[in-house]
Amino acid sequence: MKQKQSVSSRVVLTAMLVVAALAPAAGVLAQDTQEPAATPAPTLVPEPTPIPAAEILGRAAAIGKILRDATSRTEFDDELTLIGEDFENEKEHISELEEETGRRLAIEGPASVIEEIEKAWVRSGARLDEWLKTLSSGVASIDKEQAKLDEEAALWELTRSAEGETELPPAVLQRIDETLDAIATSKKGMHTTRDAMLTLQSKIGKEKAHVDEIVATQREEIANRRRGIMGIDSPPIWKMLSVPGVDGGPSEQLTAVWSKNFASVRDYVVEQQASVRRHVVLLVMTIAGLIFLRRKAALWAQQDKSLKTTVRVLDRPVAAAFVITLVLGGLIHPHAPSAWKDFLGLILLFALLRILPQMLPRTLLPGAYLIALLYFLDRVVKLAPDGNLVNRLALLLLSVVGAGVCVWFLRTIDRLGSAVPERWRRAIIFFTRLAFVAFVIGVLANIIGSVAFATLITLGMLGSVFLAVLFWVAAVLLRAVVRVVLLTRIARKFGVVRLHADTVRRVLFRVITASAVVAWVVFSLQDFDILDATIAQVLKVFEFEISIGDFSIVVDDILIFFLVIWLSLKISQLLRFVLDTDVLPRMDLPRGVPGAITRLTHYVIIVAGVVIAATAAGLDFSKLTLIVGALGVGIGFGLQNVVNNFVSGLILLFERPVRVGDKVQVGQLSGTVKNIGMRASIVGTWEGAEVIVPNANLISSEVVNWTLSDDRRRMEIPAGVAYGTDPTRVIELFIGLARDHPDVLDDPEPKAIFTGFGASSLDFELRAWTTGDFVAVASDLRVGINRALADAGIEIPFPQQDLHLRTVDDEAGVALAHSERERDLTDSGEQPAISGSDGAEDDEET
Repeated sequence: MKQKQSVSSRVVLTAMLVVAALAPAAGVLAQDTQEPAATPAPTLVPEPTPIPAAEILGRAAAIGKILRDATSRTEFDDELTLIGEDFENEKEHISELEEETGRRLAIEGPASVIEEIEKAWVRSGARLDEWLKTLSSGVASIDKEQAKLDEEAALWELTRSAEGETELPPAVLQRIDETLDAIATSKKGMHTTRDAMLTLQSKIGKEKAHVDEIVATQREEIANRRRGIMGIDSPPIWKMLSVPGVDGGPSEQLTAVWSKNFASVRDYVVEQQASVRRHVVLLVMTIAGLIFLRRKAALWAQQDKSLKTTVRVLDRPVAAAFVITLVLGGLIHPHAPSAWKDFLGLILLFALLRILPQMLPRTLLPGAYLIALLYFLDRVVKLAPDGNLVNRLALLLLSVVGAGVCVWFLRTIDRLGSAVPERWRRAIIFFTRLAFVAFVIGVLANIIGSVAFATLITLGMLGSVFLAVLFWVAAVLLRAVVRVVLLTRIARKFGVVRLHADTVRRVLFRVITASAVVAWVVFSLQDFDILDATIAQVLKVFEFEISIGDFSIVVDDILIFFLVIWLSLKISQLLRFVLDTDVLPRMDLPRGVPGAITRLTHYVIIVAGVVIAATAAGLDFSKLTLIVGALGVGIGFGLQNVVNNFVSGLILLFERPVRVGDKVQVGQLSGTVKNIGMRASIVGTWEGAEVIVPNANLISSEVVNWTLSDDRRRMEIPAGVAYGTDPTRVIELFIGLARDHPDVLDDPEPKAIFTGFGASSLDFELRAWTTGDFVAVASDLRVGINRALADAGIEIPFPQQDLHLRTVDDEAGVALAHSERERDLTDSGEQPAISGSDGAEDDEET
């Protein structure tokens, strides 16, 4: 590594960052001293020139084709005629809505009396908005074409006026005049169409303002009625039992309401054909997809027994498709009338009755039919006129049956044991008890005459129960679909799924569960008519402002800031995960480049997230530049090491002198680079420890990178043989052994060198290259050398030394002499003397 070049790069990059940080502050400080900038000179537009004589006829033919196309183009006129006819029909519809609105506003009753007609007004306003957008687009298109024709007319007028200079023949002049007349005729027709569009746009805009005014009035009346919903609005129910009906019998009333709802559904289908068509297409595609997944799951379940539950859940693909697509009905039909929603609810009921027996344990199977009974009573309540005796009796029966179902469910769930997780078990029991209380309150409110409140709390709780069952079923179905989809061949092609299938499945399951819970809460609040009020209260909390002197901050600014930062972190985490596991491995990139790409992506997303968060929070960057510039110097001194390491990390990112996976040596530290972070890198040593190394050390210090340009590494294995061995034979033996090893490279080829004459051996050294684990390969070669020398009868000597004694003390001398005499006697075959006298004589002689 070239240290000088790396240090210079770091210095240059640091200087660039310092200049970039101080530039805004310098600019702010210099604003008072700079001269005002001069007004830029206007861009000169070249003057048009007459058409050359040689191009006049060709240009006339081209403009003639354009004019014929513009004259024969009838989409503007057709569109104008169609919108005009629809607008006349819509005006009649608006007149009918006005009459119905006046009648409903005169009726004393709950807010639901007005909500239905308010939805019709919203749909009417949406149609008017669509026509206004279409007309605006048409007028803009005509203006654009007229501007082009104006330019052409000016050019042809200029050419006509220059006729005296060019002396054009009469035929050409006549062609010019014909072209000018055609342009004028076309402009006149466009002008007429444009005026008609603007006139119709004005009428529609006036009607739209009228519709908006009526909608605002209705919403105000709805809010007023909701505020007084706790009062008594009807006589007690026992008094109504003795009052004869005045509007005909119950059958006639139900028939009238049924006919009215049928007409509402029919009109909505006619009005919203495109939305209904999209819903049907989505349903058909979902049915086909679920049938395919069911067959796949049944096939795989023969090998994987854990899929049996999934197969059972998907055993009713048509009913499951209805549940999944009808759950999305609120998104496809946001302003649908209640009759349309009741129609979809009826279809959902039959679909749920087909699916629930496949999901519920046998103990809870009666619950599916109890839900059907509650839904039937709910329809009776909604079909009967508000305040009618049939309506109140059906509402009373619905509340009583609902309370009874809650009691039955509380007793039944205790027998399920561990089939339900404890956390969900506690939540279900709490919600069931809450529903029981609500139904009892509904009974009491209905009896004493607070019909609006009884209707709201009973139907709201019942709707919440329906939604809980519906979203639970939809969540179970989607979880089953996800589990099977992740096993398909198409999904397994993605590395994210193939390598981390369990993680992906867990994340998707959590998303499905969280989405179901959030949707249930939102729609339940809507059923209780408190969604708008809840949102208003939450927004009021978010708009709370904290002021300290001249400094003020709003709560929602803080929440938005941290929310955007959190989202940027999650997006960065997800994107890096996808890049590392699925995208970058498919690309042929040099080692280290994928890691640089993911880290750069992380930095970009984080910086963008901080900027977006600051902008969304309302921070004024122009006021912060001076402060940031002033604090830059102090921060630079205080965080010099941190900045130095961060800049070094950027150098490592772009120059890549050290990459993840490289085998490096920094001073006394050796190991493999595991991660390169913003401030420090992690090096795993050969002993298994993880050492945190500041990035600046990898730039300013000498770093030995064994794998910078390639993975090759030379092994040097010394060995010694006994004197008298043929050196040529040893060299051939070593080279042959290295060539036979599969992990030793042929280029560069292995070499064996006779390094010299040792004290007790002839010294040799085997040099070979490898790209694998050089420690293991070197060990294999040492073992092979030992075995080969042994097989060849070549001795590996051990060190030998001669010891010369100059002086010896008396005791050591006696011991040495005695040992020497014993050895001599042993060599001559005599036995050494045992007696003390003999020993004394021997000692004397010695």
